[in-house]
Amino acid sequence: MSGLAIHAKVLIFVAVDNISAAQFDERVVGESARRPVLVDFWATWCQPCTMLAPILEQLAGEYGDRLAMVKVDIDREPQLAARFAIRSVPTVILFAGGAAVTQFSGVLPADAVRHMLEPFLPRASDELVGKARAALGDGNAQQACALLRQALAEDPINYRIHPELGNALLQAGELDELETLLRGLPTNVAQEDAYRLLYARLAFARAAGDAPPLSDLERQVTEDSENLDARFALAARQVLAERYEPAMENLLRVIRQDRRYRDDGGRRAMVDVFALLNNEGPLVKKYRGLLAGAIN
Repeated sequence: MSGLAIHAKVLIFVAVDNISAAQFDERVVGESARRPVLVDFWATWCQPCTMLAPILEQLAGEYGDRLAMVKVDIDREPQLAARFAIRSVPTVILFAGGAAVTQFSGVLPADAVRHMLEPFLPRASDELVGKARAALGDGNAQQACALLRQALAEDPINYRIHPELGNALLQAGELDELETLLRGLPTNVAQEDAYRLLYARLAFARAAGDAPPLSDLERQVTEDSENLDARFALAARQVLAERYEPAMENLLRVIRQDRRYRDDGGRRAMVDVFALLNNEGPLVKKYRGLLAGAIN
């Protein structure tokens, strides 16, 4: 099947092949190690499939060699439909690095499909991001920030850069710049997990602020168990050090002593810790129960 894609105001013909089960591992799984491959599972009798096809073909034309696209007719290739548990068509699966990484069913507008694809497509700024990761791994947060600022200036709509820069800014102590970065995100992007976690970590960094070192805060709360400011700052420093259990113990003490402290700040901070722990695991289960008991 062929489609027309409009790219830089030039008509580009995009040939999109229907492939068989025998071709799938080479044309999709193998090829996806080199570049992402978009697979459109469709059927000749499916009206929504005919609506989605030109959208996908347009995007294939726009991305050129950065993205491959193939089609699978589920009536001709039922074994592939079964292999990938296709229950309705159209279903579109994106493969990258030899595996399926994301998918959707039904008809989506081009912008929504583009948003799904972007995190997996190679970009010119990837080299700078890689250098920044290496710098951060060597403990040079300021150098990492500089490289990521450059990457973002060159590729401002690449939202893969923002969480990388956010993490570097956090480690460099550039909290105002991090807050500006987060506030500038589109609403739909800001709701993604990576950015919600950055908001949480920023909140703890703000709470720690200019507080004394962790050892001094531990001494303060030992000497004065009613000092909620010191206890809350201690919990924040413990979170930033990934000492989650003692942090949650201190937040529970804050909640039990004064639920209104910092406008219910103890409870809200506890919820942020749960998020940092992916809302799962034995610690989350334990302290979610303790939190419920403390606020009831």
